[in-house]
Amino acid sequence: MTPDLISKHIDVKDYPQHLLEGVFSCRFNDTIYCRFKIPLRQGKFAFMEQALSDTSESHIVIADRHRLLSAWRNNPNSIVPELSRGDESAWRRDRKFHEAEKGFSHGAGNPVPLADPHCRFILERGLPVPALSFTNGITRTIWLLANGAERLPVHTYNHRDAQLLQRGIGHRSTSPVAVQTLFFQYAGAVLPRHLRYKVESKKH
Repeated sequence: MTPDLISKHIDVKDYPQHLLEGVFSCRFNDTIYCRFKIPLRQGKFAFMEQALSDTSESHIVIADRHRLLSAWRNNPNSIVPELSRGDESAWRRDRKFHEAEKGFSHGAGNPVPLADPHCRFILERGLPVPALSFTNGITRTIWLLANGAERLPVHTYNHRDAQLLQRGIGHRSTSPVAVQTLFFQYAGAVLPRHLRYKVESKKH
């Protein structure tokens, strides 16, 4: 979301391990978003966002780079094996890589949406191992990996999928966070006054 669409923004310091940097509301539709600040190599950062809702079942998981890559490589049915089993040079050669480059170039002023991976467990030599695939967001993910991200936030649609992702690729220092939890925690600080009372009434 570009700065001209933001109604109110607050800094957030309650979720440092989750890379959560701020929460803001849209000027025109009162939608609330949280913004993530992702460390890259050479002291640079990438910014991503996720819409918050009081009815959403979605969760946010912080993926560990090495666990994500391992699980992605485990997927025997990957639609992009050249990427899931590739390295930085392979990622940068991808035909859509420049699109992610452009998307992330806007920085904090217009964050990029989170990717939507999902994880299942398959048997390998008689033992369960995580196998990762994506609904969308492959190009965003390889851009972050190519630029040195060690941790990256991803989106999942429900608690069960979040637990599977956490078990398969989640960073050890974090646990999944419910989008609804973030909404109720911060909506009162960024929504217009006439909408804050609705939020408070739902919390009680």
